[in-house]
Amino acid sequence: MGNESNESIAIMRLGDIKRHIVNNDCAHILKEKDVYLSSLDTAIQALEKRIPKVPYFISDGYDPEGMEVWDAHRPDCEHELDEEDICPNCGQMIDWENV
Repeated sequence: MGNESNESIAIMRLGDIKRHIVNNDCAHILKEKDVYLSSLDTAIQALEKRIPKVPYFISDGYDPEGMEVWDAHRPDCEHELDEEDICPNCGQMIDWENV
């Protein structure tokens, strides 16, 4: 839980920096403002992937005994999961504890 809190704080701070750059004329300070903003977006996305997300489940029919089979999927990229801690498709950490 501590890491999630630290990462959430970092995301908020990076968002504040980005808003400051967008809302104020920082062109005289940053010649390549768009590159800097893109880098901030990348950093925010990377931090967001470190905060585990709960998968969602889709029914996949029935097994030979007649029990319904459910497949876990990543909420954003919809990749089917096999209880990995990190999505092999997009790198998002997965929260299996709150399923």
